[in-house]
Amino acid sequence: MASMNYKIYILIISIVIGGCSSSEPEHEYSFGICSTFTFGEPIYDASVKLLEFYPTTSDSTITPPEFTINRDSLESLVFYHPIAIQAGVEGFVEAELLVTEKGYPSNIEITRRMYTIAEYAVNNVLHMAKFHPAKKNGVAIQCKMKAVFEFSRGEIIGYEERR
Repeated sequence: MASMNYKIYILIISIVIGGCSSSEPEHEYSFGICSTFTFGEPIYDASVKLLEFYPTTSDSTITPPEFTINRDSLESLVFYHPIAIQAGVEGFVEAELLVTEKGYPSNIEITRRMYTIAEYAVNNVLHMAKFHPAKKNGVAIQCKMKAVFEFSRGEIIGYEERR
């Protein structure tokens, strides 16, 4: 009977965790002799949410102003800087503004601060916004409003791939 030679190929997966200059470790996976992929900075499920938008008056006869675009569209316009996301900067930015009887924002003031770039982003979006004006007895009026935006880094959903 002829002897049979079996060659066993072992796929060696080495995981090397080392650091570069970033605060997050760099992950390198090498699969046999194929290729080496380096996964760099983590990718986060970051988001900006408009948590609250309400009038600062307690007059129940006023119908408050509303954005002319939906919340998802508005939230997507607020810039959450990638460096702030990587650094783990999260929090809230509150702003007060006057919505004129023509539906334009005016006198925007940041009342709760987080970091300058987030404040600037909220200020820009509110300046660009257009509203259906507040109404009292069917007549358009100006109304002071408060907006609260939340900046959240979220969970890691992957890593940037480098070759």
